[in-house]
Amino acid sequence: CTGLEVGRACVRVAELAAVAAERGNTNACSDAGVAGLLARAAGEGALLNVQINLKSLAQPADKERMEAEAARVRTGLVAAADRCAAAVQVAMNA
Repeated sequence: CTGLEVGRACVRVAELAAVAAERGNTNACSDAGVAGLLARAAGEGALLNVQINLKSLAQPADKERMEAEAARVRTGLVAAADRCAAAVQVAMNA
């Protein structure tokens, strides 16, 4: 698995956690929130590995492509984790 693959998987986990927080049992919304937090942390860690490994790429075009993809993954990760956190807050305040 590459760091980008792990990052993409973490985006999906955060998205699923958001769905669980939005539609699942209100009593389990904190569990969904923890899942979202862990997905974000794991995704950020994977993207840090991508960032450090980009220094060793010889081809500038490959590096630029990977940097752009990492930025897209990070954007998706933040959006999904923020959606999850917001859904948890709504459920907890209901």
